[in-house]
Amino acid sequence: MIDAVGAQAGELGRHVTKAGPGESWHNYGLAVDCVPLKDGKAVWEESAPEWKTYGEAARIAGLQWAGTWQDFREMPHIQSLPFPNPITHYKDPAKIKEMLLLAGSLKRV
Repeated sequence: MIDAVGAQAGELGRHVTKAGPGESWHNYGLAVDCVPLKDGKAVWEESAPEWKTYGEAARIAGLQWAGTWQDFREMPHIQSLPFPNPITHYKDPAKIKEMLLLAGSLKRV
């Protein structure tokens, strides 16, 4: 998990996440971001039919697709749990760790 975030190189652009350190399932290995390709090129237009196919494939696989979220849609984002923010859902880092241990995503040391 990231403890702190500092300045990032490159141009400022459109925000693709609102998550701070520890607030995304990416931090726990339970989320990924993908983008459909058409003729070898990434499809970024949110109204493109490829996104509907992507979201349906995620649903069939039992994953949650952020393309259907109401407050902040993230078309590339899919995750294995239905809770958008681990910290606000579990409230306690020890509970998050225990959940990850039970799910087999984290090894006891």
